[in-house]
Amino acid sequence: MTGPAPMPAPGLVEGHAVTGAVRVDCDVVVVGSGAGGATLAAELADAGVDVVMIEEGGHHPTGSFTTDTGRALRTLYRDGGAGAALGRPPIAIAEGRCVGGSTVINGGMSWRTPPRVLQRWAREEAVAGVTPEAMERHFEKVERRISVARQDPGSVGRDSELLRLGAQRMGWRTIDNLRNQVHCAGCNVCILGCPTAAKRSMLVTNVPRALSRGARLYADCRVDRVTRTGRRATGVRAHFIRPDGRRGPRLTVRARVVASPAGPCRPRRCWPGRASDRARGGLAGASRCTPAPRSPQSSTSPWSAGTGSIRPTRCVSSWTRGS
Repeated sequence: MTGPAPMPAPGLVEGHAVTGAVRVDCDVVVVGSGAGGATLAAELADAGVDVVMIEEGGHHPTGSFTTDTGRALRTLYRDGGAGAALGRPPIAIAEGRCVGGSTVINGGMSWRTPPRVLQRWAREEAVAGVTPEAMERHFEKVERRISVARQDPGSVGRDSELLRLGAQRMGWRTIDNLRNQVHCAGCNVCILGCPTAAKRSMLVTNVPRALSRGARLYADCRVDRVTRTGRRATGVRAHFIRPDGRRGPRLTVRARVVASPAGPCRPRRCWPGRASDRARGGLAGASRCTPAPRSPQSSTSPWSAGTGSIRPTRCVSSWTRGS
């Protein structure tokens, strides 16, 4: 026996419910509902700004998450989790494509931007106000919002305990991992969507916060183009995606400001003009956008030989980093 279907969140419009073309006006349109988009939308909505979010993926609430890997790859991931960043060498990258973005399917590791990176941004990108001292209060605010904390000891797996022991015997320094979670039960299915909402992804934090303050969210909606008048971005053109993948009705948004977090690899295809034109300032003022290359977080898989059993499905891996 199952309970009633959850009520749709106020302000949420899903693609299957749209029957005709939609036109809306707002102050700011935000493309993407992941870590960048949802946080921006929530902060703006808190300040009384009229915000519209557009998310290419669907809305999948906590109660819909299962241990079915195939289902998760189809519904929560871009390209079934088979994406890659091309370079030397190419790096496999899994991106979320759902309300909440990649925060829904990552492990929740939450580290502050290192001071050396902040200093490089200030020096090479001319970003103002990002010194470690200036960022301290912002880091603290975000950590409170998404509940960044160490893992409860009872939910840490034996694999992590052995990793720590091995590091200590090698004379390496280890640091307990910080994750955005509240009393994680150690299900170890983070990448399939947290079934308990212990992981504080954007799906259960900043997206509902933005909606509760009047923001609107259009899910199952792919942005095709940023519109402009002269050198000023004026909104976006998008289309809804039907459950069977067919193209649905059009969404047209007129906005004073266009913000496109949308994952570092994605925005270029939406912005008008050639890349060379954009680099020369094809869009004016705050509407100009030249997405920077991403800096992937590298990971390694430790291997060891020993006796005894390790059951990774019983507890979460509280990864540590050493020096």
